[in-house]
Amino acid sequence: IGLVVWFTILYVEQTNRFGLFDLSMLSTQQQRRESISCSTLPCKTQYADSLVVTLTQLSIFLLDFYFTRGFADEVLAEKRKLELGVLAARDVASFLAGFKLEEASVTLERSRDDLPDKLHEALHTILVNLRSYKPYLPQSC
Repeated sequence: IGLVVWFTILYVEQTNRFGLFDLSMLSTQQQRRESISCSTLPCKTQYADSLVVTLTQLSIFLLDFYFTRGFADEVLAEKRKLELGVLAARDVASFLAGFKLEEASVTLERSRDDLPDKLHEALHTILVNLRSYKPYLPQSC
């Protein structure tokens, strides 16, 4: 909103000259006046020319905002998916470390969509192996 207001102020200044541009040129106004053919510096712009410039600047800004917003939304969605995957992997690994194989199996299947395929396969392989080895591991009983 601030940038839209700024573009509007610039448009009004380009066409009506209320003094905004003059503030930045107080010290060099006399030097520039000698090399420019208009009577007051900075020279006024035609309404149509100023409108085209302002609309072009606004279009560039709004398109940039649109594309950047879409990218940011995708990044946030990917970040959320990654966070869910890490939490799911943490829970499954915690159950596997404690030989709670049923809880690990339920959590692993429930979080299938949150985990990358290779990680899901690796955790599933660990689960299957622990089920096979459980009778032979004294700390698992």
